[in-house]
Amino acid sequence: MSACRTHLRWILVSLAVLLLAGSAGCRQQKPALDPAQLRDFAANQFEQAQSFHFVLTHSHGTTTILNGMQLVQAEGDVTKSNQLHATLLVQTLGAQLHLQLIGIDDRTWMTNPFNPNQWQPLQGVRAQDILNLGAIPQALRAMNELRVTGQTNQQGTPMAILEGTLTSTALRPVIPNGTEDGLQLNVQLWIGANDHRLYQVILNGPLTKSEPRDIQRTLSLSKYDAPVTITPPTS
Repeated sequence: MSACRTHLRWILVSLAVLLLAGSAGCRQQKPALDPAQLRDFAANQFEQAQSFHFVLTHSHGTTTILNGMQLVQAEGDVTKSNQLHATLLVQTLGAQLHLQLIGIDDRTWMTNPFNPNQWQPLQGVRAQDILNLGAIPQALRAMNELRVTGQTNQQGTPMAILEGTLTSTALRPVIPNGTEDGLQLNVQLWIGANDHRLYQVILNGPLTKSEPRDIQRTLSLSKYDAPVTITPPTS
């Protein structure tokens, strides 16, 4: 009788182990998204964001923006309601200058290059005519040759690295004054593995025929949906 109970006990233990193993299997991560799905999720999440912070930097070149000014770096905040406040580092007239840019709907102001405390309205110019980051989802959806090439982790956030190609024409809505048709860029996206947020975009290659072949633009994105208040300048 004791032997029977021992045998039964082992059967129950074995059954419990199998059930636990099956339960653990059910808790495994969902199957990875294919590259196109991952890209589309990132584009959709970006469109739904109420606000975000950005930093745009360059290696081996600059981007042409307003009146031939060359953008070296830009940092600021953008809201879904067509508002932008950014600090620009530009090259113009043989010098590097720091400028402030505010855009609210169709109204745009920029600080005087020679007097940073003086704001000037830009007549007939919208902030989106200079740098339109709200058009990023449109550009993402035009990417080709998509492939997931790796993973990374930034400040505790696991990310998938998605690579592909993009034409300069597809980027014209984002950088209206700094693109020419007929060029192809290699693009790398860093997308949150859990939230599918877009955290970094790296553009490798020129947007115009006069730019260096090894130019690289890096756009870092953060602080999604953080409270942002942008008002017209007071001076």
